[in-house]
Amino acid sequence: MQPLVDKVQGTVGGYVKELPANLESSNLGGINMTIADRIQSLRKTKGLSQEELADAVGVSRQAVSKWESEQATPDLDKVIIMSDVFDVTTDYLLKGIEPIENEDHKTMADVIDNKILTDKNGKRAKTALKWFLIGFGVLLGIDFISMLIYFLVNGFPA
Repeated sequence: MQPLVDKVQGTVGGYVKELPANLESSNLGGINMTIADRIQSLRKTKGLSQEELADAVGVSRQAVSKWESEQATPDLDKVIIMSDVFDVTTDYLLKGIEPIENEDHKTMADVIDNKILTDKNGKRAKTALKWFLIGFGVLLGIDFISMLIYFLVNGFPA
């Protein structure tokens, strides 16, 4: 989810509507924020002036002012740049929605972390490794002793 936003209950087509935390839904007629409202809200939340945002996006301050007053709409390439500046998705900027994170979706690493690498299994793995190394050391010791006995009985090769 995006920073500085609170969830508004309800989903629309697999998406969650969200509002910036510093705006109350009653101020904007519920969840019907426009792109202009989102740009202005995100800009203020980031503490940027219109001029600073304009410099970051590569447009004039007047262009930003027109976007925020709904006199114009930013081009798609500018929306992409703003999504990076505000650290939000283009979906959030354009439509005000974010994908719902599916809690059931787990990667193989999650499964390994949660099921295999538990504390109990970690202790078992350490114990097994310890006994393996002890066994390997004993075998090496026996091999070394048998080689030494062989050379003592048969002599060292010339």
